[in-house]
Amino acid sequence: MASSNFSDTQSGMLSNVVSRFIVAPTGAGTCPAVPAGAGWSLDNAAVTLTGGNDADTLTTNKCYYWRLVGTNNALLTGTVNTASVLVDTTAPSGGTLQANGSATASFSTSTTVAVASSNFTDAQSGMLSNVVSRFIVNPSGTNTCPAVPGGAGWTVDNAAVTLPGGNDADTLVNGKCYYWRLVGTNNALLTGTVNTASVLVDTTAPTVTGVSATNPSATYGSGTNIDVTVTFSEPVVVVGTPAITLNTTPAHSATYTGGTGTSTITLRYTVLLGDDSARLDYTATTALSAGTSIKDLAGNDATRTLATPGVGNVGSLANAKNIVISAAPSVQSLTTTAAAGTTYSKAGDTVTINLNFDTPVDVVGSPLLTLNTTPSRTATCASGTNLNPVVCTYTVLAGDTASALDWASTSALSAGTSIKDTGGSHSNAILTLPAPSAFTP
Repeated sequence: MASSNFSDTQSGMLSNVVSRFIVAPTGAGTCPAVPAGAGWSLDNAAVTLTGGNDADTLTTNKCYYWRLVGTNNALLTGTVNTASVLVDTTAPSGGTLQANGSATASFSTSTTVAVASSNFTDAQSGMLSNVVSRFIVNPSGTNTCPAVPGGAGWTVDNAAVTLPGGNDADTLVNGKCYYWRLVGTNNALLTGTVNTASVLVDTTAPTVTGVSATNPSATYGSGTNIDVTVTFSEPVVVVGTPAITLNTTPAHSATYTGGTGTSTITLRYTVLLGDDSARLDYTATTALSAGTSIKDLAGNDATRTLATPGVGNVGSLANAKNIVISAAPSVQSLTTTAAAGTTYSKAGDTVTINLNFDTPVDVVGSPLLTLNTTPSRTATCASGTNLNPVVCTYTVLAGDTASALDWASTSALSAGTSIKDTGGSHSNAILTLPAPSAFTP
């Protein structure tokens, strides 16, 4: 508080006294007129001003004014009053702000974002202003915005946003993160602040970048699972059961088995007896159905257009893998007549192994099944017609070891002279075996 004492060049000064008056506000931010307004009463008749400040601690939500009375030695007085001061030590309250209808980090598939606000209020000194500003930053990772408000990189994008109809009036930029801040300032210049959660504007639909399979290039027969993979340009959320139509005869589809929340989904086709495809592929650029929906994390529907089918067309299944589906007979499982846990410890012991085909076969010559023994040994398979299973026999030799007898690999079977379908087209059997998994009785 600044003061200058009265002076008198004639009789001189007797005193200069500062007094303080108090009253309750007449309304938010409003004090009675000084000095004639109703209710003012003396609060301190002799105020001490220490370092230019009233030495007393005043009461919040009260109105004050100060009066300086100078008295000369002739007892004549001069009087001057301050304007009123409303003491307000409480920040504004009640302000709310929410973007995109969410209290947590969210996505917007539109460049227009809804921002709902309720202004701060102050019952003591009243409000000077409520201002909404907007901040912007690049995403800190795939589909991720920095923390609000302390994350790195945020800068002011608009210091005074207008919200007509509850929407930010500006058109925002695709691929950017935003948050909004409401600052309420009362007439005591105290502030209240509230921030929205971040909003990542994403108007770009995910697209298919390629189709492949987890199976290696090979010929497959009935009972085999072919896991087709469809990769998108960004992670997708799958609802329902998407499917992709394949070029098999008869026609089949691979149906969705998993991958939601990632950029690659998997669809499975189980080969049936009699299925055929010279090189497995999907049927058309429109072969992928959505199930209920395939969307990105923001909610944009995926564009499901595939690369043109065929070898030489980048992104197609046939270009990625040479998978042949054959109606020829194939081995469905390998079993043994030995009881689980049986140990063969001497030369001359024999182990019987059954090759279980999906249809009877004619065997010419002596097919061999390579085993995982040390040193490497083979089981010799019987010849004959209309066989299922085909029986193979392994005779233990001195020094042979195997902690758990198994076939050596998916290519462990050789045909001898031939293994062919007993009926039908009399096709050569598919020699690819299931992955080694230990014999079962």
